[in-house]
Order: sequence, then structure tokens, then C-alpha cells
Amino acid sequence: MTRLQQAELFFMRHPDPMWVYALDSLRFLSVNDAAVRVYGYSREEFQRMTLRDIRPAADIPLLEANVRGVTQGLDEAGFWLHRRRDGQLITVDITSEAIEHEGVRAELVLARDVTSLVAARREVADLREAISLRVGGIAARSADAEVSEDAQQLQQRLHRTLENMKDAFVTLNHQYVVTYANSAFARLVRLSVSSVMGRHAWACFPGTADTAFGVSFKRALYSGERVAFTEYYPDSGAWLCVTSYPVPEGFAIYVQDVTERRELAQRMEQAEKLEAIGQLTGGIAHDFNNLLTVIIGNTDLLAEALVDDPLREMVDMTSTAAMRASDLVDSLLSFSRRQTLQPAALDINARIRALQTLLQRVLAANIDLSFELGEDLGQTYVDAAKLDSALLNLAINARDAMPEGGQLRITTGNCTLDDAEISDAPSVVAGAYVYLSVADSGCGMPQEDLARAFEPFFTTKPVGKGTGLGLSMVHGFVRQSGGHVTLASTQGAGTVVTLYLPRSGGIPRDLLGSPAGLG
Repeated sequence: MTRLQQAELFFMRHPDPMWVYALDSLRFLSVNDAAVRVYGYSREEFQRMTLRDIRPAADIPLLEANVRGVTQGLDEAGFWLHRRRDGQLITVDITSEAIEHEGVRAELVLARDVTSLVAARREVADLREAISLRVGGIAARSADAEVSEDAQQLQQRLHRTLENMKDAFVTLNHQYVVTYANSAFARLVRLSVSSVMGRHAWACFPGTADTAFGVSFKRALYSGERVAFTEYYPDSGAWLCVTSYPVPEGFAIYVQDVTERRELAQRMEQAEKLEAIGQLTGGIAHDFNNLLTVIIGNTDLLAEALVDDPLREMVDMTSTAAMRASDLVDSLLSFSRRQTLQPAALDINARIRALQTLLQRVLAANIDLSFELGEDLGQTYVDAAKLDSALLNLAINARDAMPEGGQLRITTGNCTLDDAEISDAPSVVAGAYVYLSVADSGCGMPQEDLARAFEPFFTTKPVGKGTGLGLSMVHGFVRQSGGHVTLASTQGAGTVVTLYLPRSGGIPRDLLGSPAGLG
């Protein structure tokens, strides 16, 4: 999959509405799935519409003026009203950037729905006004009672709105003391709502004073202006987007957990990195393979001509080295998904049973090998020899991770992968799969190594103990077969590698047989 294709899939799967529109006509050129879901229009309807169709009539002159002022770079346009297909108005926070789309000057837009936040701020203002009217002194007792009742109703509505928000919301006075916190904020700081009330803001985030989060939080409050920042909050292990708004009584603060969004972007970046490495590796490997063909051919001719010559031994050494280099090239081609596969309908359980004796010989005597093979396992359409090689590679890796012995468990079964489970693999299609899982009780891998585990030549083994091509070869073979690979590992607690291969009929056979595979 090309970088452009990955970017398009990331655009389509983004959880917030996104679109691309032409700057000259304001016509929608492309919209993502979230835009279709949130706004209620089909993709075909969007393509017949312009930005004017989702804006209140009174806002259109301002919209057109804003578009005329579009320049290069990121633009934080702020809050705007948009109209859904059912006529409902929502408030969105717009971030955009000018781009060129298929030769058209356009703008890429991200619209985050902040309707609940704006409603909460509006009710705070209404409540403050009602209370100030009462304090200002309305002479008649009946009028005073009416205002009191209105204020109470507004306060109840405000409380319901804030409690129903999934994001955290808190207000502070000018001394940075909490005057209100919703339940989401209390959960974030791991305190009860009653414990948060009256607490100093810094005391809500103990231990963060010298962290990037603590520094940014203080800077936002001290600025006295609307400030938004995103930082890692160590206590909850989450990335938080914090927006601070100055209000007459102090500050209103809105906190959103954006960890999942950031992780999705990072997984897409890693997939893009592996794709680039694969393209580079594949090109070099093909060129090198051509050179090796000449070397191996000439050494074979020399060997035939020097049957009884003392130089024959040197020719044989050269030939052996060249064949080893050829094996290395095959591994690189496997990672880059440019090897030629010979797929056939395969019963993975039967294949594993046939390999059982070989697997036991590969493993040390102090490693307990066990199998949990699923019943009624569906067939998959893959290259049997490459699957054997992948399973042996995983078994050898597991053996090396358990020098003192341990347990190796091989599991198979049927499963269905949905879009959420393959969000980090944009070239994989959701659907029915057969899985093959290899779990060991070895030393595991540090978290910082997991992201690089499938890179060619990356290894955690000592120098001379491994080429770093085992997992990359497995990754390439499975992806070329239309499948998906996951790796889970905890240092000191073992590693689990799971291969997901499409059940028969899941992908076209002609794709699997091509050197380019599904890349």
C-alpha cells in the first residue's frame, strides 16, 4: 500500500468528521465515514453539496470571507455552527489546512463536535445571570421566588448536561481552587467529586509539577487567555487535550482523552515506515539477486571445470557463501512482500500436526510444547511451505527467549476481525479469518522494542545470534497473503505472536500469486 493510500484510509477512519472541499467553488470533494455518520448525509449527497449547504444562511457571508483569507499552513478557525441533514444545529471546532487535491486548490478540514461543551458554557452563563438578578434585588417577593425557581431549574439542567459529558469539566476561581467538577473529572484525578471540591488545582494533579503536563497546565492558567494544549498525563497513562477558558469567576477547563486518536496516528506512521523500508529493501534485494545469479552460475561452471584442481575447495566455499546470500535475499523479498507465493487451500491444523516432530526437535528438551487446535477450523489459501517456515521461525525465536526452559503453546481457531481491530493495518480487510497463535513464557521484550520488532535486521539477540529477519519475514509473508500479524509482549512475562489468515474465499487468488502481493 502506498503512502497516499494509507493517508486516505487514515482520513476515512478518523473518529471525527473530516472533508476536503474546493476553495473556489466550496464544493465537497471527499468526506470521511465520521462526516457521513455525524451529519446524516450520504457520501453521494455530500458530493452534490457545498459548504454553504451545512451552514446557517446568516453565516454564509462570514464563511465566504474566511475562505478568501485562506493561506498556507494550519488554521485554527475556532467554533462554527453547522446544520445536520435533520436540521439540527451543532457546534464544531474547526482545524484546517490548505492542500492540493487532484490538481484542485482545496482545504482539508477536521470538525470536532463540541456541542455539549458549548451548551454547558451557555448554561453557566444563564445561571450566573439569573443569580445576579436575584442578588441585585428584585423588590417583589413573588418575582424573587420566580427568579429563584428559574435559577434552580437552570442549575439542574447544567448539572445534567455536565454529568452526561464523557469528557472532564472543572471550574476554578481566581485563586485556582475548584468550584465545580463533573464526575468525569473526578474519575480522571481518581478522587470523589466531594473530595475535589474546594481543592487547589495543583493538588488535583500531584506529582506533575515538573512534568510537561504540569508546566503546560500552569502556563495555560497564568496566561489569562484561551489556551489549548495536549500533553501526556502520567497518573492515568493517557494523552489529554486540555482547553482553558477565562470566565469572570476564574477559569472553565475542558479535558478530553485523545490517547486513542494519537495511538491510531502513531500506528499509521509505523505502518508507513514499514512500507517505505519494504519498498527500499525489495528494490535492493532484486538487484542483488540478479548479481548473485551471475556469481552462482559462474561458480557452478568453475566447479565442473576444476574437478581435481586444488582450487576446487575455494570455488565450493564461494558457492556456499553465495547460496547463503541468496537465502538472505529471499528473506528480504519476503519482508518486502515481493516473493512469489504458491498458495493452495490449506488446513492449518493438519499442517501443524505434520510439523509436530520437527518442532519438538527444534526446541530444547526443557521446553514444554503444547497445542490447542480449534475444532471445525476453516481453510485458508496460503503457501504451505512459507507457513511452515513462519511457524518454525516463531518456534526458534521462542526457544531463544527461554534459555532456562519454559512453555510454548500453539493455538488455532476461527475469528472475525472488525475495523477497530485492524485500524493499524489499513491494507487488511475486515472479515472472517483463521488465527495461528504462538505464545511463550520467555523473557519478553521491552515496550520500546515492540514498535521495531518487524523491521528487517532489528534484533534483541546478542551479536552473532540472529539476523533480525525472522519476524520481518513472517510479517511480510502474512501481509502478502492478505492477513494480519499482532505482537504482544511484556518483559519477563513472555511473548505472543498471532497470525490472522483469511478463510478461503476471503481474497482473490490471483493477488496471492503475484510477486507484488497485496502491497
